[in-house]
Amino acid sequence: AAQVRASDLPPHTLPEWNAPLEESVAELRKWSDAGDTEAQRQLTDRLEPCTPHGLREAKESDEINRWNIERDVQNPRITDETRAESRELFQSRLDRNARTREACAKLPKDLLDHWLDPADRAAQAGNVMAMFTYAKSALADYDDVASVAANIDEVIERRDKARAYLEEAARRGDKRALILLAESQADT
Repeated sequence: AAQVRASDLPPHTLPEWNAPLEESVAELRKWSDAGDTEAQRQLTDRLEPCTPHGLREAKESDEINRWNIERDVQNPRITDETRAESRELFQSRLDRNARTREACAKLPKDLLDHWLDPADRAAQAGNVMAMFTYAKSALADYDDVASVAANIDEVIERRDKARAYLEEAARRGDKRALILLAESQADT
């Protein structure tokens, strides 16, 4: 999609952070395709929970929430009221993750396969927040040795691009980018 200045786009608002995933993705994709770099950045953010890594994290979260519910059932030191409130909280997290998985399953495969591309386009266009978004998410698909080894060229390309984006964002004064750069140096 071609990049345009925000002032060249018709007036529009982007979905709220808590809007349903399917609706958000459809609206963000429309504005992303029109060249809105903030829509591109947000589209990547909204798609990340649908990646294999995001789905694994949700599954791990579900296991913890189920364990917490069971622990509370067997804890004689908490009141029934506290137990009910706690169960409601943990169950709401389970329900949210289930809704996300259901919505993710309905999204087009090509969009999910290229979930990072919108943030990359926005970063290339100079959106500093997109530079940070790309950098923090670039290696999410590669969270184990096997996936890194199987995709080493892609991993190296994403790593190098993420570092370049962080350096540019830090040069432009983005404190989060500077912190992420410092953390990446500490990890090496």
